Amino acid sequence: MEKNIVILGIIIFLAFFIRVYNLPFPAFTADEARIAYRGYTLANLGKDEMGRTFPVIFNSLSDYQLPVTSYLAAFGEFFLGKTDLGARVPFIVLGTILIFIIYKVTKLLNDKEEVALLAAGIGAFSPPLIFLSKIPNETIILTFLLMLVFYLLLQKKVKFWQIGIMITLGVFTSKFSWFIMPFFVTFTLFFCADKFLQKKNIILILYSLIISSLAITLFIGIPQGKRSLSENNFSIFNNVTIANGINRLKGQGMQSGWPSVLDRALFNKASYIPVGLLHWLSHIQPAFYFGQLDEKGIINFPRMGGFASILLIPALMGLFSLLKSFEKKWKILTTFFLFTFPATFIYPKYSLELVVLTLPIMAIIIAMGFLHLPRILAVVILFVSVAQVMVQVINPFPNIRITNFQRPVWIKQVVNYVENISKEEQLIMSDDITDDNTPFIEWYSKFNPEDGFLAEQYPYRIRQTSLKNINMHGFDKTANICSVKEKTQLIISKRDLQLIEDRFDLINLKKFQDSFDRDIAYSLSSRLCLNR
Repeated sequence: MEKNIVILGIIIFLAFFIRVYNLPFPAFTADEARIAYRGYTLANLGKDEMGRTFPVIFNSLSDYQLPVTSYLAAFGEFFLGKTDLGARVPFIVLGTILIFIIYKVTKLLNDKEEVALLAAGIGAFSPPLIFLSKIPNETIILTFLLMLVFYLLLQKKVKFWQIGIMITLGVFTSKFSWFIMPFFVTFTLFFCADKFLQKKNIILILYSLIISSLAITLFIGIPQGKRSLSENNFSIFNNVTIANGINRLKGQGMQSGWPSVLDRALFNKASYIPVGLLHWLSHIQPAFYFGQLDEKGIINFPRMGGFASILLIPALMGLFSLLKSFEKKWKILTTFFLFTFPATFIYPKYSLELVVLTLPIMAIIIAMGFLHLPRILAVVILFVSVAQVMVQVINPFPNIRITNFQRPVWIKQVVNYVENISKEEQLIMSDDITDDNTPFIEWYSKFNPEDGFLAEQYPYRIRQTSLKNINMHGFDKTANICSVKEKTQLIISKRDLQLIEDRFDLINLKKFQDSFDRDIAYSLSSRLCLNR
């Protein structure tokens, strides 16, 4: 027993170490920088980046954001300040505790200690779980909460208040949880725990339904809430390709002389169902787990899947053993469908975050598969899998280049320059140097939060364009450039340089390079102003 505790302690220590190692990697995306900066303003001023006092809905360039992620970042920065450590450490801690929960869940599903230890070790070295534990994001929080709810529901004595709190946190972490949590709670109690008819458990199921419905109702009530759900969570119904396909089939039927009633019966909105179902099932393809999950490097090392590719062997062994088993353990396979269910409505975009939610369950299946392998082969596979992941952790440079634009390490030099110039004079900055320049300026500089406050309460897909002396120059404003007597500092992209270099006498002051040593931005001084 003591030996197993020591092994578990080593696994958890290693999990923490590889998440803390090389802390600044991965560099933040614009959205992650926004959450990190928001955490700082919440921790110090009690306001978000737009000046609203302790709001429950936040804004970003692409969608509204729920509160738990931002307040978790604020918790870390309250103690550790506006630092990488402050913004990242709460997520590192959650990601590390998740490994312990995987161990505990496996113990409940399998009475063999070595399987539980293997599952914890496999989870500790899962590339996406490492990657997402190092950045402010809702996916690692929701993964943690789902596994914790799973563990609590599997206990002999269900603790109502603890589970209720976890469900509530999940509902206010991600919109995905609105569609996952009620089904997951019902499934676990009914199929895995045999406690469905107990009064407390029926109340839990009803509570998960009510709190999810309440969250949806409140969300729809905010300005542009319906639009947000339609564009980001039910995009399949806005897909022009599917609608055009249905209309084309109807047209062909009419040309063939079919009765119009038959056309409407065969080709209608029900045609969305098979498309959505196929899209849903495509999220649990082996390539995501053992090939490449995210080539852009937003939620994972770009060249890795959910696990090291060699772990496909024990995964198949574990899957076959579960399917052959008449025990209840095979029912955990249902979680793959429950956790990825929201993907049905988000066509054609892949929602890779949903795949991440299933990784702890896959780690358990892989661990079970190791029992059916010869010991020498099992040791070799474990060694190779750890080595494959550690190469990515220890040598991040190739990944930095792949994520050159999405996670711009080089933006810090631009921000430092912009900060120094803007202290004394007005500055115009191209808005396409990154996805969104403003969060990087706010996070990486000594920016006064009050200079970024806006009067709007719930703007949808907001892009802040004015930060005191810094003005963002969009493509739509290019035609409004005019000559003035005083020179204006410009930080411009290639897009804007090409538009103005033939029209004005530009003095080249400085160039900024990206991770490929290519020119990405230019600091220029010219007799220019911007009509806005």
